[in-house]
Amino acid sequence: MFKWWNFRKNHEEFLEENYGETKITDRYGPKGMALHITDVCEGHCPMCYETEEGKPRKHGDLETLKLIITNAIKNGGLEEFTFVGGDPCTHPHLVELLKYVKEEGKKYHVNTKNIVLSNTHDYRENGKVVPIEKVAHLIDEVDVTVHAATAEEHDAFNGCKGSYEHVMGNLNKFAEVKKEGQTICAVVNIMPSTIKQLKEMTQATISKLDGKLDSFMIQRIALVGRAEGKEEYRIRPEQVNKVMDVFYQLKKNGTDVVFCDVFPWCALDPQYRSMLPKGGCNWGADGGMCAVFMDGTISRCAMSENSLSTNITALKTPKQWNHFWKKDAEIRAFVERKHLSKGCKKCKDLENCGGSCVMSRTAGDPYKGNPKHPTKDYDYLVPSDKTGKNPQPSKWDQLLHSCGGNCGGKCGGNCGGKCRHGSDGR
Repeated sequence: MFKWWNFRKNHEEFLEENYGETKITDRYGPKGMALHITDVCEGHCPMCYETEEGKPRKHGDLETLKLIITNAIKNGGLEEFTFVGGDPCTHPHLVELLKYVKEEGKKYHVNTKNIVLSNTHDYRENGKVVPIEKVAHLIDEVDVTVHAATAEEHDAFNGCKGSYEHVMGNLNKFAEVKKEGQTICAVVNIMPSTIKQLKEMTQATISKLDGKLDSFMIQRIALVGRAEGKEEYRIRPEQVNKVMDVFYQLKKNGTDVVFCDVFPWCALDPQYRSMLPKGGCNWGADGGMCAVFMDGTISRCAMSENSLSTNITALKTPKQWNHFWKKDAEIRAFVERKHLSKGCKKCKDLENCGGSCVMSRTAGDPYKGNPKHPTKDYDYLVPSDKTGKNPQPSKWDQLLHSCGGNCGGKCGGNCGGKCRHGSDGR
């Protein structure tokens, strides 16, 4: 009898020996990519690295972007492409790129998925806007960042009058034609201004989309770039469980909740911990996510202040792909959790928590200086009794603590955190 399995085994050995090919099931590395296809964005969100005024802006070259997609699918077996920017819907060839992901997936037998995170969801084909209904079949998930509970506050935050009603209109059009398996997700940046109105924000979003919202995604603001040293983007340990309770109730009522960025387990009440992905941050890990920019530069995380050692356009075979993700210095250090403090490494919950969000360190990106020897630190939300530190009070502490709430914020911070008169909603 002809032994097909033996032929297949020999064929795979021949491919690997002569062409560096390996089976899709043997691929090592991320399964998802945040692909930054443009620097252009009409928004002016104050903390965003892409909206800094005066920054040069351009769209990614179409052929380079196609090469990135081909290498990722053919050589890495990558399944999920999240188109980001800037605003990816400003790119004149976004529709062609969405089609290309699907075509390459079929060609290399990978079940590819397109996700688009946009402020507008105005899709362009050869530079011309096309109705979202015409391209909906190419999109597996549409994402939008919601900044406030009302259209007026949302528009004021991102500096685009009319943007809230416009994007919600497009998402409702998508909802009318989407098929089973296609989803709508609202992204919420967790910071003091959104925490104050979180319940109202989430309910208003569900209502605006007529109950057709599938999920919320939680993002934290990394204190790097334009947000570095800005207390208005820094959440406080005592606020975390209030945030989690809002999303816990939503999940109980049937709305899914996903975490782009995680919280430390020790900052959470036990009932909320099961909502977090086991193992914590997976940006850069095998089976997780990575960030790729329009020129092919790879970062472990979209907010990383380092680039990894190889451009994705240079990874021309599965063997090169596997070797890179197994051997890159920052990825190796991350997988080995070299950025964690001794306290986190000894914690009984480490395997579940993973040490929380890598980019939410008091000193910023721990890998910025030396990828092989990152700065060891805690997530800034880890309670001080867990770190053994006695941290210096922040500007909020200095202004908002003490006196029982009757001093107008002039007490100097001597109350031990008991007052509740602060403008950050505590």
